[in-house]
Amino acid sequence: MKKGFSLLEVMVAVAILAMSLLTLINFQGQSMFVVGRAEKLTLGTFLAREKMAEVILQLEKEQKQQGVFSEDKSDEGEFEKPYEDYKWKWSLRKVAIPAPGGGEGSPMMAMLTMVTNQIKEFVREVKLTVSWEALGKEQSFDVVTHITKL
Repeated sequence: MKKGFSLLEVMVAVAILAMSLLTLINFQGQSMFVVGRAEKLTLGTFLAREKMAEVILQLEKEQKQQGVFSEDKSDEGEFEKPYEDYKWKWSLRKVAIPAPGGGEGSPMMAMLTMVTNQIKEFVREVKLTVSWEALGKEQSFDVVTHITKL
């Protein structure tokens, strides 16, 4: 009897090796996709931090110049080169807290109503959306903060 591998054993071994390599290549492709998405998201986060700081400084400057808190406003645009693939949109709105129901006429309700009215007057919500296109789909995330007039 001769020692060695038969053709069938070699073909099975090659098939197993091919399936293993295809699985590894698939994992590599998926990891590249995830890394690319994470890179875009990280860059978008840095751009959002920069834009949010810029917007808050602009709103504070307007508040000091005009002496009043801005009402609802919004603006949108694109980031400068080399980040022109990213777009931004921000909006400013009054914070509306609904007054709790029940117990009308009680001192507690009067106080809660007064507090919610003060919050509406002195607190604004700033919402910034950063978006970009990846693989034919728009990707985006929102950042929200609140500013107060003291």
